[in-house]
Amino acid sequence: MHGAQERFHRSVRGMVVPAKKWTLLKENDGVPLVGRDWQVLWLPGHADGHLGLWQPEESLLIAADAILPRITPNIGLYAYSRPDPLADYLDTLDSLTKLAPQRAIVGHHGPVMSGVTERAQVLRAHHAERLEFLKNAVGRAPGSAWEMSRVMFPRPLNEANLRFALAETLAHLEHLHLQGQVGRVEEGGVVRFIPV
Repeated sequence: MHGAQERFHRSVRGMVVPAKKWTLLKENDGVPLVGRDWQVLWLPGHADGHLGLWQPEESLLIAADAILPRITPNIGLYAYSRPDPLADYLDTLDSLTKLAPQRAIVGHHGPVMSGVTERAQVLRAHHAERLEFLKNAVGRAPGSAWEMSRVMFPRPLNEANLRFALAETLAHLEHLHLQGQVGRVEEGGVVRFIPV
């Protein structure tokens, strides 16, 4: 590992502080919080185990990074991920649309947001555009996930953002593959995505 990678990994490790005591939560569990009962929601996509908390009387969702007001949550495929995180996320967007919270408390990327249903529709359209873009890119010039990530994210990126770009591209390519819209072949130890 060279110096820049090592510094990046150290900085990320420094941000993670494991809890000393924890309670396993599952979907539909009730959680008492600030004098109200909240319902646990499973909102995968950004992370496999991503949970939210729903308070129906307040029509308030603690969404964390399941939905964000200004940027799109990174939906990446990693070695330890569920097989199709993008399909998971599209299901999460459907769940948020049906829930239709009046307000959502989001991650550190913004304040309390309104318009969750509308934002979910914008994010769904964004991913549909990305899928169409990659399907066409593979049709023009088959390539590896890395090569396709450089087509989808052509501007210069720092090391951390290159990783996010690769993971997000891979999630979209794998979704297309699982939907039968692109093929996959291994050539010399490298997986390449090809037209079907």
